[in-house]
Amino acid sequence: MKTALITGGSGDIGRAIAAVLIADGYRVGLLDLNEAAVLAAAKELGATGLVADVTDEVAVNRALEAFGAVPDVVVNNAGIGRFDSLLDMPIDVFRLQLDVNLTGAFIVARAAGKGMIARGSGVILNITSIGGITPGPGTGSYSAAKAGLAKLTEMMALEWGPSGVRANALMRAFPRPSTPTLKSERRARAPCLPGDLDWPRISPTPCPISPPTRHPTSTVIIW
Repeated sequence: MKTALITGGSGDIGRAIAAVLIADGYRVGLLDLNEAAVLAAAKELGATGLVADVTDEVAVNRALEAFGAVPDVVVNNAGIGRFDSLLDMPIDVFRLQLDVNLTGAFIVARAAGKGMIARGSGVILNITSIGGITPGPGTGSYSAAKAGLAKLTEMMALEWGPSGVRANALMRAFPRPSTPTLKSERRARAPCLPGDLDWPRISPTPCPISPPTRHPTSTVIIW
């Protein structure tokens, strides 16, 4: 049976990805910092719940050992978004987003990648954001981290591809705010936030959407 490890596994996107992989016959490990949430999600889906902070290399390695197998697929889905202007964003928040969204993905990919390379096969999918190629005002270090993750994906493909490990990035959009309050908050923080389905109406200058970029050994897909 093939195996998959999904970080940020207790969230909506992590659970949705897990459901698809489980339906395809994978044994899935959900990794998340929130112990109660990830164990509940794992029970609901029939997956294995794993608790770790993706920025903690020791904890990530322990979680992989607990999973009991080198995953065939790793989905780096864990991430956080804290939006503010560059002048107003606290430096600790700036660093936190880089740590979770970029360094955390590197830690997990490298931990699993060593075994994938030794085996000669594996897939790493990094969930990035269209904010990484079309940043909007007020997205702070989030867009910088996601842009870095896209380039890190290319580096993984270049270095690990010859050993049979494929690395790809999926650049997702921001979901439509679910309530008027959330919509108003987003509009105030970032009037041209990439991926907001309302941005053509709320921004005086619409944000351009760049086409997907392609690389010989890695692909960036806009979702």
